[in-house]
Amino acid sequence: MAGDRRWTKEELDILRKQYGVIDSIQLSELLNRSVDAIQWKASSLGIKFRRDDFLLFSEKFDEIINKLNLLDGKLNSLLKIKEKRLKKWTSDEKNYLIENHGKKTISEIAQYINRSIAATDRMVNVLNIERGKNKIKYTDEETKFILDNYKTLRIKDIAEQCNITVSQVNYFFAKYNLKKYGQKGKN
Repeated sequence: MAGDRRWTKEELDILRKQYGVIDSIQLSELLNRSVDAIQWKASSLGIKFRRDDFLLFSEKFDEIINKLNLLDGKLNSLLKIKEKRLKKWTSDEKNYLIENHGKKTISEIAQYINRSIAATDRMVNVLNIERGKNKIKYTDEETKFILDNYKTLRIKDIAEQCNITVSQVNYFFAKYNLKKYGQKGKN
């Protein structure tokens, strides 16, 4: 922008006609003057801040507030997810898990206590509940699905389809001496 140069009659006319009609940044580019110089000159000439400029500012302010509200909503959603992940186990949930482990599948227990399969499986480890060959039960549907698909699906996909954990699928593979999909070995 220019330094301490005098204002021309044309510049003053543009300033009088456009100040508050277009925003100060556009006016500064049009006149090749700084925003401060434009505002100072307008003030010294008694040119008032026009309603249109205020509306432009108001719209931008509203836009910023809307963006902040969206960010606030996203932040609240993330906090709720984190809070859900940090939900403490009640003694009733732990007792139900202990009493029913080995009698029901992890997915059945998880569904009953409204926990994820992974969280339920982790709690089995935390509580050091004994895992044995007779502890993990598979439904007839799970058994059939695994035997029908173990050659073509990844373990993760089998676990998702059967609604059981990856470790339960691995245990099934070991129990029935099955080779994992893509696993190379002796024929």
